[in-house]
Amino acid sequence: MFRAKLTWTVDTEFPWLRADYDGELIFLRINTAFPDEPTYSLLVDADETLDFDDLPDRWTRGPLDWPPAE
Repeated sequence: MFRAKLTWTVDTEFPWLRADYDGELIFLRINTAFPDEPTYSLLVDADETLDFDDLPDRWTRGPLDWPPAE
């Protein structure tokens, strides 16, 4: 997953970013308690799977307007 080219966009239901990975919707939470906790948490199937501070080079963040325009 970390080697995949992903573009993250704002999710309309949660204040997270989302991307499609092999047909599966995955989420990237930006943690608000930084620096006391890692910057990001990756969630797959609503389970937190990994915390980290830097996005992989192949991941990009798309438009991040929040709340999203209706």
